[in-house]
Amino acid sequence: MKTQSDLGKLIPHFKVFCNFLINHPRVIDKGRIAEYYCELLFNLDLQPKINDDFDAKDSRRKKIEIKQRDFASRVPPGMRIDLDKFDYLLYVSLGEDLLPDEILRFDSDDIEVNPKNKRASFTSAFNSGKYRKIYARKG
Repeated sequence: MKTQSDLGKLIPHFKVFCNFLINHPRVIDKGRIAEYYCELLFNLDLQPKINDDFDAKDSRRKKIEIKQRDFASRVPPGMRIDLDKFDYLLYVSLGEDLLPDEILRFDSDDIEVNPKNKRASFTSAFNSGKYRKIYARKG
């Protein structure tokens, strides 16, 4: 599992970067910064923003969707996604300092989608342990 120590080694001038985040949070696109962290930590190939199907590919060419949400509960809230367009989802929880608190990996087969409103539910996958924590702020 990756930690903030790993992230700090990958971002040049990490302390300056953190200071900028803390002092200028309104200029940060949380979705993009979540993608940036995943790109660095897991050596992903981010896709151009014109690609609406998925956000990145890994070294095995698996398609990845990256989602960022601020949530207080233990179970991530639902969202609209198309499970047919990616292989797995990385769910990034950012702290108040805009650094990741944790990153969870959900395989697309383990995510349920309500056919009426197309909103994904992570509750079943979360409660049954069908996810992996692949990053934690502290190891």
